[in-house]
Amino acid sequence: MFGIVRRILMNIYLTRHSETIRNVRNWVQGMTDIPLNDNGLQQTEHLAAGMAGVHLDEVYTAQPERAMITGKTVADRHKDCRFEMNESLKEMNFGIYEGKVRTDAEYLSEVRKYFKTHEGGGE
Repeated sequence: MFGIVRRILMNIYLTRHSETIRNVRNWVQGMTDIPLNDNGLQQTEHLAAGMAGVHLDEVYTAQPERAMITGKTVADRHKDCRFEMNESLKEMNFGIYEGKVRTDAEYLSEVRKYFKTHEGGGE
């Protein structure tokens, strides 16, 4: 018996949301919903223009507005491109450290715990 072999190619493009005031100030953002600043809105338009020649079927984003605006702007430049906010792409929660400067001594001492691989895998 002979089967038909189909080769399916898929390109996956990953991008980060555009700039916010917390990016500029080097503050921890995490789950806090911080909007894009003016430069971030320009970056989003530049990204969308740069991706205009690339075929996209779907764009998935995390929940914060900064991510959704970035993704929706890109998706809107593509005919029949599906846009979806996906809960599994949520941002990490840095708790009391959200809004702190990334060079804060207490944050630097605690942040390792967020990225530590625990027994059995996972975060």
